[in-house]
Amino acid sequence: MKKYAVLNPMTGTYEYADTENDAESLLANIALDLYINNHCHGNPFSIVTVNDDNSETWQSYTGDIILSPKQLEDALKSNTSRITGIKKTVI
Repeated sequence: MKKYAVLNPMTGTYEYADTENDAESLLANIALDLYINNHCHGNPFSIVTVNDDNSETWQSYTGDIILSPKQLEDALKSNTSRITGIKKTVI
């Protein structure tokens, strides 16, 4: 009997399948989990509504309002300028 072993990099263990197609399905599921959980922080896609004034309202796939990439960039720039503007006293 032949089995197919697929390494799950998130657990460091092998998952087994009986057919090559099942092994490919395991691999696809592992890849999807890895992408969603590690690169998307559990949010596989965002819903973007373009308003009449061409502004964008961003929502998570569950409908929660989230920051847009522009809002995140602006917040980062604000925090960076605030941090770099702090005067340090050497003792």
